[in-house]
Amino acid sequence: MSTYATTAAAGEGRFSGLIDPDDGWLDGSSFLLDNALSFLPVPIIISEPALDAGLGLAGVFFHQRPESEQRSSDEFERPSLSAVAAAYTGNDSWFVGGGHLGRWRKDTIQYTGGAGLASINLKYFGSESLPIEDGVDFNAEGFVVVQELLFRLRNSSWLIGPYWQYVQTDVSFDLGLDIPGITPPELDFRDSGLGAVIEYEALDSTFTPSSGNFLRLEALWHDEQVGGDFNYGDYAGKYLHFVELGRWVLGGRLEGEYIDGFAPFFVEPFIRLRGIPALRYQGTAVVTGEVEARWDFHPRISAVGFLGAGRAADGFNELGEAPSRVAGGVGIRYLFAKLLGLRLGIDVARGPEETAIYLTVGHNWRT
Repeated sequence: MSTYATTAAAGEGRFSGLIDPDDGWLDGSSFLLDNALSFLPVPIIISEPALDAGLGLAGVFFHQRPESEQRSSDEFERPSLSAVAAAYTGNDSWFVGGGHLGRWRKDTIQYTGGAGLASINLKYFGSESLPIEDGVDFNAEGFVVVQELLFRLRNSSWLIGPYWQYVQTDVSFDLGLDIPGITPPELDFRDSGLGAVIEYEALDSTFTPSSGNFLRLEALWHDEQVGGDFNYGDYAGKYLHFVELGRWVLGGRLEGEYIDGFAPFFVEPFIRLRGIPALRYQGTAVVTGEVEARWDFHPRISAVGFLGAGRAADGFNELGEAPSRVAGGVGIRYLFAKLLGLRLGIDVARGPEETAIYLTVGHNWRT
């Protein structure tokens, strides 16, 4: 047991393990790290404009490390965890699923896997070259499976390994036509991709970083030979950088994705920014940049501000001429588990057309 947990356990009262003995504030570090099976209920408040308002609940289980791997300092822990979740939204979308993040052999092997069932109602707005002004309503119903196994290169911050994702779905369109004898068009297909991932992770916290760098490169080949109905390549990269300057934390994100070949329309990349609905701006090539500043004006409470822009186009050669979509906003954070570096918070973001509210567990870029 860590020295932090020992001190907390010495307190009186049923919930003493949730109070930091150093400052008297609510803190879940001891509860999450030092119980054989620690459970954190996380409410899901969906304000994604593309899905309408929704509610759900996630249960996150933090698994106890072997005694030989437990730490006795205030160094951030990197625990294994499992989660189950379910949610329902105002436009009748729903999902249920679960997953596991395992860190084995003293964090030299990392496993990430999950599966879920969903029925999602969205709008398809076409591409930059062939836009659909008001969008076309569609429903995608099916299940998805993802599996990833990364191996650390010696004692470095580099990891490499295989990645597989599988989607089987029925897609139906609502064209706004009510003609007897004519049914809306439907698609039934499978999409399977197998590839490799390279990661570099040198962050001071897995959940809410304050300093360090993160790089992830993916190359997936979707092919009939691995169980899909489509043949295309999917190449993506993400780079995060954080620097701590006194009570300020400055962060930057650069992300890009490119589809080479014919892919299902709803898996094409889109601009991912707080304040912009999902699938609103799509293309076969997308690039996004965002900056964020966090002010830790109190040991437990912080204020954040963020601003980003993205471009979507049908090919890298057209990105230079594509319009930039800008979104930004402000938020508040609470340091809920200091040994994990885990902060909880709420963001209010404004995009080109919408204002949205986001509940954040950890950092928005990491979740």
